[in-house]
Amino acid sequence: LNVISRRVEPPSTADIEFIRILVLEAGSVFLRLKVEDCFRRANVKQRIILDTTPAAVFYVKDRKVQWVNPAFSHILGYTDEESVGLETASLYASGEQYDCVGRAGYEQLSKGETYSTEVEMKRKDGSLFWGSIVGKSVDPQNQVEGSIWILNDTTERKHMLEAIQESETRQRSILTAMSEGVVVQAADGSIPDCNLSAEKILGLSRDEIMGRTSVDPRWQAVRPDGSAFPGEDHPAMVSLRTGQACHDVLMGLHLADGSKKWININAEPMVKNGDSQPYAVVTSFADITTRRLTEEELLRTSERLALAAQAGGVGIWDYDVVNNKLVWDEQMFRIYGITRDQFGGAYEAWLAGVHPEDRQRGHEEIQLAIRGEKDFNTEFRVLWPDGSTHYIRAMAISQRNAFGQAKHLVGTNWDITVIKQATDRAELANAAKSEFLANMSHEIRTPLNGVLGMVGLLLDTNLTGDQRHYAQTASASGEALLSLINDILDFSKIEAGKLELETLNFDLHSFLDDFAGMMALRAHQKGLALGCVVAPEVPSALQGDPGRLRQILINLTGNAIKFTAQGEVVIRVSVMSETPSDVRLRFAVQDTGIGIPADKIGRLFGKFSQVDASTTRTYGGTGLGLAISKQLTELMGGEIGIHSETGKGSEFWFTAFLAKQPLREPAAAPELADLRGARVLIVDDRPVNREVLVALLSSWGIYCS
Repeated sequence: LNVISRRVEPPSTADIEFIRILVLEAGSVFLRLKVEDCFRRANVKQRIILDTTPAAVFYVKDRKVQWVNPAFSHILGYTDEESVGLETASLYASGEQYDCVGRAGYEQLSKGETYSTEVEMKRKDGSLFWGSIVGKSVDPQNQVEGSIWILNDTTERKHMLEAIQESETRQRSILTAMSEGVVVQAADGSIPDCNLSAEKILGLSRDEIMGRTSVDPRWQAVRPDGSAFPGEDHPAMVSLRTGQACHDVLMGLHLADGSKKWININAEPMVKNGDSQPYAVVTSFADITTRRLTEEELLRTSERLALAAQAGGVGIWDYDVVNNKLVWDEQMFRIYGITRDQFGGAYEAWLAGVHPEDRQRGHEEIQLAIRGEKDFNTEFRVLWPDGSTHYIRAMAISQRNAFGQAKHLVGTNWDITVIKQATDRAELANAAKSEFLANMSHEIRTPLNGVLGMVGLLLDTNLTGDQRHYAQTASASGEALLSLINDILDFSKIEAGKLELETLNFDLHSFLDDFAGMMALRAHQKGLALGCVVAPEVPSALQGDPGRLRQILINLTGNAIKFTAQGEVVIRVSVMSETPSDVRLRFAVQDTGIGIPADKIGRLFGKFSQVDASTTRTYGGTGLGLAISKQLTELMGGEIGIHSETGKGSEFWFTAFLAKQPLREPAAAPELADLRGARVLIVDDRPVNREVLVALLSSWGIYCS
């Protein structure tokens, strides 16, 4: 009994059973007192332990709580009086939880084993918490009706574990989703872990990577210059050796499948608190093969561009709009006649070198380009330090941010001084030539007109047959020469800027009647039908230069008759636009002639140009008529063009702006029969004649069929 009473732990079941038998058999008062004293001292020790432990300890019998320690009340919220007789099922969060513990606990307690688990419990106020419970049967026959249970509140620990697990899961998900490869290396250089991207980049499975080291010779690592990359210089090994991070290390890898990849590596050491030597290192690497190849190609392209720019004398510049920084290449300094140390590197430094007369315009054009209102494409002059003036051709494109604001202007300059001087000399020479011919027009044409006049008088005299033939040939040749001279002189006047259009009042309908009558004889001589169709809405009383208008129409209609063997030539006039003060008319000359190949149309309006040499031999002509017509049309504020198809004829058209004559009181019209509403049947074998009659009679209000 003394041995039992000196024990710290409560008496065991065997001790209690031994004492009970001893008491029953001894029967002496002294022995009972001794036993009671032993129990009293043992219970004091036991109570001290139970009262000071933070865990809830309770005795359960017949599924009810029989006694509890103070921690039970602290954890579960019941008083001692409320705890005794409490159904154990009420301590669990749900019946399912209680049943689960009951089934598993019964099985183990009945075997004399200790049962432990973690389960969700419920306090008196209904709040839930996680608890770790341990149970042990105290019945000699290991019956579960009597058992001691120890309960600890593990809510905080469980939440911490869940947070750790969640963090690990999140980190694992991040690593899996990362496009960069991540490898963990231990202090000995072996690889215990990696992510999916590491497998893809290295072309190996996880199992193949595990156990390798960064210095494994099978990696065949190379430096950017192509030399071997020693294993001891690998960022991971350097980081393990020095405890320092390594960033942005470029490495080439020859992989097992024969391919080569470029990777950018970063290594971060992992050090425990108080330690100076890393226990591991995390290495991340990105596949930059595409970027590397692009950079190499860009470098080669830049080198070629720089060589081409240098060979062509082209300077390249980059203006940082936001920070007002202007970067020039070496060619730019040569173009501006200065050295690098003479250039301030800002927008104002460039502007200061521009010729004072061009400075404001250059500044405005740069600002328009920055605002995106106009491309920067201009010419200006710069003053060299030696006082000489140079002409510069400049172009630039803008780089903009997501909001459309200019970040950079990148452009080129090249010195066009020599070209400009040559062009100016050529233009001066051409202008002098044109001015000479324009001034000489009277002196050239006057004697020729005299020759033609004398030949005409000669033809009015009595001549032999041969003499008349010779005189007629001389007259025809003189007329052709006069036509050629007139074309050349007109063209020279236009080029010299000495041709001015007249502004005369004329009646368009009468003008067209006279013109059609003039051309009808030439058409009749070739057996062609000639028609002139004027839309009813075309006004008649106009102001302009009828002589130059007639010159264009003669060129176009004459060509149509010349190149048409059979069929018809039709002149059409229509309104394109109209205001109270002027009108824009469209004139078109359509024929059924030989047509013009599509690839030759672009040459038609050039000087001294024909479709081909055979045209001149077969039909004659200088090739100046269409060039003059084009320039006269432009002087009238219009344009000229053609629609044609080989073998199916052509349509030459041009537009002209003509002013309307001021309104006047209409003259008294003669008494005419009112034919409005009358019906007329038109019969003619030529479509153009029918079209002309329909247009005319319809303008009188007559119905035609």
